[in-house]
Amino acid sequence: MELAICGGDRQAQQHLEELLRLWLGDIQGQAQLCLFPGPQELLAQYTPGRFAFLFLDVQAGGLDCARQLRAAGEGCQIAFLSEGPQEALACYEVHPAGYLLKPVERKPLFDLLRWHRALFLPAMERLTVRSARVERQMLVAEILYITVQGRTSILCLRGEQVRTNTSLGQLAQQLAPASFFRCHREYLVNPAHILDLQGNRLVLDSGQEILVSENNLRQAQALLEARRAAGRS
Repeated sequence: MELAICGGDRQAQQHLEELLRLWLGDIQGQAQLCLFPGPQELLAQYTPGRFAFLFLDVQAGGLDCARQLRAAGEGCQIAFLSEGPQEALACYEVHPAGYLLKPVERKPLFDLLRWHRALFLPAMERLTVRSARVERQMLVAEILYITVQGRTSILCLRGEQVRTNTSLGQLAQQLAPASFFRCHREYLVNPAHILDLQGNRLVLDSGQEILVSENNLRQAQALLEARRAAGRS
């Protein structure tokens, strides 16, 4: 899967690139990000169906570029980046996925990407476990946390718990190194779902609270601060 950012100054492109990488990290998705100085460079390297999502700067000729792509039959998702709302109506002639004001902020961008989440499903990592004698495959991004009771590991999703005899240590080895935080010997937590740290408990976006061992408190605070800083960048 390839995503492209076209036009705008280098700093604005890098800012958007950082936000996109943060989003991909949250959903455990793999994608290549391509940056182009302007439409001429993008069109020179364009092949039909190459890009899943295009971010085009209106002030850098993004609308004309989109018109050429649509005329060639390109049906990928296009989001426009603009300094103001005045070009929005004209942009909708090419049926864009969205229209974002610069500098791009995290919330409207993530809202747009969540709306088109199905587009990213093929690129999202999955975890397969054996539960009740049946192979279960789930998206890693949808796992809130994993805990253990006796010899049973419990994968907690929204509204569902999946039990498996695979140990917590074995599950940790199957997951990407930075995708889960071992906050306690009995818990693996998905950082993408952490909202806050209150005392010795992590507060998740599901409302649940997870215990943090004393020797992991500093790492938990650093993790939360890094995520907040990335969201403000």
